[in-house]
Amino acid sequence: MRIPFLTKKKKTITTEESYTRLNKNIVNRIAPDSITETEDSVISGGNYTQTLLVVDYTNVLSQESIQRLTDLNENISIVQYISYFDSSTVIKQLNVAIEQNESKEGSSYSKGVTRKRASAENAAAEMLLNNTIFKGKRMFLFQLLVHCVADSKEELERIVNRCKSEIGSFGKAIFPRKKAKDAFDSILPINDNKVYELTYRPMSSQAVSYAFPFHENEIYHSGGKLRGKNLMTNNVVKVDEETLINKHIVYIGVSGSGKSTTVFSDMCRDYMLGNKVFAIDPKSDYGEAMNAMGGEWIKFGLEENSKRINLFDVPSRAVVSEDGRIDETNPLLDKIATLSIFFKLMYPEMDALQESTLNKALIEVYKQKNIDQKTDFEKIKNTDFPILQDLYDLIKSWKDTEKERYNILLKFHQILESYCNDGLYSNMFNGYTNVSINNDLIDFDISAVYRIDQVKKLIMFLLLSHLRYQIINGDGSPSKLYIDETHIIADPKVVVAMEYVFELMKVVRSFNCGVGIATQSASDMLSARDDHRNYGEAVLDQAIQMVILPMKRKEVEFVNETLQLNLSEDDKEFLSLFEATKAEQAGKGFYYLGNKKVKLEVFLTDLEGELWFEKNYKVFDQM
Repeated sequence: MRIPFLTKKKKTITTEESYTRLNKNIVNRIAPDSITETEDSVISGGNYTQTLLVVDYTNVLSQESIQRLTDLNENISIVQYISYFDSSTVIKQLNVAIEQNESKEGSSYSKGVTRKRASAENAAAEMLLNNTIFKGKRMFLFQLLVHCVADSKEELERIVNRCKSEIGSFGKAIFPRKKAKDAFDSILPINDNKVYELTYRPMSSQAVSYAFPFHENEIYHSGGKLRGKNLMTNNVVKVDEETLINKHIVYIGVSGSGKSTTVFSDMCRDYMLGNKVFAIDPKSDYGEAMNAMGGEWIKFGLEENSKRINLFDVPSRAVVSEDGRIDETNPLLDKIATLSIFFKLMYPEMDALQESTLNKALIEVYKQKNIDQKTDFEKIKNTDFPILQDLYDLIKSWKDTEKERYNILLKFHQILESYCNDGLYSNMFNGYTNVSINNDLIDFDISAVYRIDQVKKLIMFLLLSHLRYQIINGDGSPSKLYIDETHIIADPKVVVAMEYVFELMKVVRSFNCGVGIATQSASDMLSARDDHRNYGEAVLDQAIQMVILPMKRKEVEFVNETLQLNLSEDDKEFLSLFEATKAEQAGKGFYYLGNKKVKLEVFLTDLEGELWFEKNYKVFDQM
């Protein structure tokens, strides 16, 4: 017979305790052969380690400071212990603290600084007490440990000093020499903090939240193309543009920042992934390399028999974007509206009366070729369209027949002469299209007129409108349109030109096309604005991706303020370009994907490098 009060009761083991025992058993099995504790490190499996304890914090915590610690590109592990702090204990301790501070304030032995500090601590304690009692806010016991690992003493010292430097902005870190092994054990994933008495700190939920800077410092998609290397983690940045809401991207960076290199790498990888790639190239940066890759290098110039696109060509189909919808529109009317913008760029002083008169002339010049709104443009050959000379001759004929209309367009007609007859720019603009777009990789080189401001705007706009029509009337296969030096088209006097780029981006995304906007002058880009909208900014806002590369500090401040990037001082310093370190800074900047941001370093593959840096255009013959 068993006597109840003499029976030994078995101790009840909680689930948590059972897991702890199991964890210790697992750790014992996988632990290194030896752990050596020295005065300034714990040597584990051939690695030198130090576990830093954060034992004190500033009165005001900064999430930005803690984030810099988590972003360190070092061999460190950050461990946090958090537990609820019982409210009754909180109140008891706060009461004691308030009494002690009141005593310090009233003591005749307390000096000015001591009294002021006691007063400030009292105010903080009273606010905390108010939040705990009346607002029911929770308090937590928070502990932060940073485990540093290196393969040598010297490397460990460097990592530790760097960690202490970052921690110094929000607290104080120590290495507990007498409890180094306990600190080492505390970072193991078994939820056993052996240095609790050195590390615990009561904190409000708001303060604790700062220890979790929820930011994504990795951008890696399973498919897509390489963007470069994440400077904070050394991992690659990889993006599948087909999964994004659009494929548009913006590149901002001054000359020498690596902007053109970045654009070139993206064009190569787009082409490799099966995209058609069109590049408007104002400075002849990409043509030779594209030609070597099997693409077409189309050079526009002022010489006779130069490549040319007839600005009067009408597409078989035209669409407009309205409130997110794509609506069909009459091709001829759409073309006349586009020509109106072109001629405003040619003659920025054009007023409303001149524009109205010119539009009537455009309709008339098409009628002379038996073309009107009912024409089936799929049946029209490119030699059936009028050319610029026809418009010039029509307006000239008014000189005798319709003097009043002629006088309205007199100045415009005089300017038009340079683009017709034997004018300087006639070979570029006056004639039928002699360019075919049958290649999947095409560079439109307009460097011949890069230093002629008015003309480069015209040829760039003409190419934009022509390529827009090509994309709309294409087969819908994936394509990318890169517009280098986009700020060229930004004319404060002709804001509608940048508005056209904005509308183009909205339209072509519905036809599986992404637009790459590259500029070395954000201020010029953002100069195209009217009383209602900044269309340069609207163009930049269309892109879900953005690469910002180094630039002058003044430009960094301008971009940060205008685009509301909320860059920290460290971020601004990182983007500020210095002549002494220009080569080292090239290709390093920020990559934005929606609201995600990483520090990016662009790199080229060996083959891309041969083409871009070495200018070895015969590299494919050597393979």
